[in-house]
Amino acid sequence: PKPLRSLAHPEGIPLPDGTLPTAVTRANAIATHAIAIANACAAHDGRFIFENPVSRDGNSQFHIPGREDHASLWKLPAMAEFAQRHGNHTVHFDQCRTGAATQKTTTLLCSPNVVEQVRAEVGHLVCNHPAGTHASIVGGADGELKTKAAEVFTSDLNRRLANAFLAPHRTATNSTNGASWL
Repeated sequence: PKPLRSLAHPEGIPLPDGTLPTAVTRANAIATHAIAIANACAAHDGRFIFENPVSRDGNSQFHIPGREDHASLWKLPAMAEFAQRHGNHTVHFDQCRTGAATQKTTTLLCSPNVVEQVRAEVGHLVCNHPAGTHASIVGGADGELKTKAAEVFTSDLNRRLANAFLAPHRTATNSTNGASWL
């Protein structure tokens, strides 16, 4: 499948008639709503985490040849502005280290009040498997991207993210009555 975004068109590559593909319009609306929710959360000192694969463009430390013009969620202007406003606290890790079948190098954008806990849980998870261990998730067939199968988090990753979110609560609760959240 052809890319839906590029560095020149981070909000979506227009169709010949100038409109955006429906998939891009939907994805942009989801991102806009998620950002609004995270802004409301942050206004009340709440925690947030956004997840997306790392950028693969030519300026990225995770560059892949042939993907020089790749535009990830992190290049969406609304997300870039949101990240800058909230300190751009990112954590990179490889999902294979949580039991995923693919390497799937991932970026988490975290609120300042949860980033250290997230780093402690996943920041050290770098693929240590021999080359060729993981199937490629680049490309697709029949309109279905190979990345579709890599969308679901492993139980281990879910547990690690829950631990990060609950760490401040667990500390406060344990100091008052010894109860545990997990």
